[in-house]
Amino acid sequence: MYNSHSSPELVNCTFSENNAVSFRGGGIYNNYESNPTLINCAFSLNISVTGGGMYNGNNSNPTLINCTFSKHFLVSSGGGIHNSASSPVLFNCTFIENEAYMAGAGMCNEGNSNPTLSDCTFSGNLADSGGGMYNDASSPELVNCMFRVNSADWYGGGMYNEGSNPIVTNCTFSGNSADWGGGMYNNSSSPTLTNCILWANANDQVFGTLTITYSCVQGGWSGTGNIDADPLFVRDPDDGGDGWGDDPDTPGVDEGANDDYGNLRLRAGSPCIDAGDNTAVPADTLDLDDDGNTTERIPFDLDGFARFFDMDPPGGSGVDDLPDYPEIVDMGAYESSPKAPADFDYDGDVDTDDFDTFKACVTGPTIPYDPEVAPRLLVDSGRSGHYRRRLRRG
Repeated sequence: MYNSHSSPELVNCTFSENNAVSFRGGGIYNNYESNPTLINCAFSLNISVTGGGMYNGNNSNPTLINCTFSKHFLVSSGGGIHNSASSPVLFNCTFIENEAYMAGAGMCNEGNSNPTLSDCTFSGNLADSGGGMYNDASSPELVNCMFRVNSADWYGGGMYNEGSNPIVTNCTFSGNSADWGGGMYNNSSSPTLTNCILWANANDQVFGTLTITYSCVQGGWSGTGNIDADPLFVRDPDDGGDGWGDDPDTPGVDEGANDDYGNLRLRAGSPCIDAGDNTAVPADTLDLDDDGNTTERIPFDLDGFARFFDMDPPGGSGVDDLPDYPEIVDMGAYESSPKAPADFDYDGDVDTDDFDTFKACVTGPTIPYDPEVAPRLLVDSGRSGHYRRRLRRG
């Protein structure tokens, strides 16, 4: 698809195996102030010089909701999306296993492109520089995003910044790798990271000059509220001991079959729980929860659960049983809170440990129920053409 001065709406569409090998935008090329809206769309295996899945140029600012960009290759830059002087808005989008032999396998932003990303995931992307995201003279804003197991042959496994000043809030970087700046590489750039986790990235968590506060950085980083302690992910990324992905030199063996991108939610007792800065969480200017309030802070995490949930105290019971204890945001893309009816130990999965916890509760002393301090539950009310999430008291 090619759009010029056009803004169509596309819902539940698939763009796969299209070829713009000598041009831009293997799936969609948006040019000259084209601002389409895409909901629940999938892009895969498209080929182009730049922008394997999508290319946005000349002030084209599409809105993408629940879209996936996967397995684009033979692309110079922007395996998933390439933005040139364009600033799209993305919510709940996924970039997985894209390749670019130069820059930005997941997303490439250049020429004053300043996209806004909320609740987006970059996993298993590979480029020469900027495996997950490459920014050149561009300053995107990211909140509740995850960069895991992205890699770069040279610089910035998770993110590369050149003359760029992105604002990154409540994001998690883990399992990314590069020769310099496994998590993030910065050159002539001054990004701001708050409430983030940078852990288990290979060859530097971050490289260059940047401001980091209220974040968990392996190896430590100077700044208010920063810690250097194991975040206690539910499951760390693991390449199975044979490297990430499939080695083309061994066609008879699939080394990628045992790759595990991990589960980067926080286990009970994590030092990242209730350790962030509430004032850094940006306002919900896009009204992502569709409640009409654009002045509140973004109210949910990458899972769509309550962004502010007090575990009383950090690493505590998981029940908001101390009404006067402040609700402090967690570090990272996920907020620790009861997320499944049977997840009694709040580690993100349901297993025999939850049964043991439940059995202990059944045989323990009776605790009076108080609706004013009951845990919050989130109900997904469905999108119906628009993305909406409701926070309810339970």
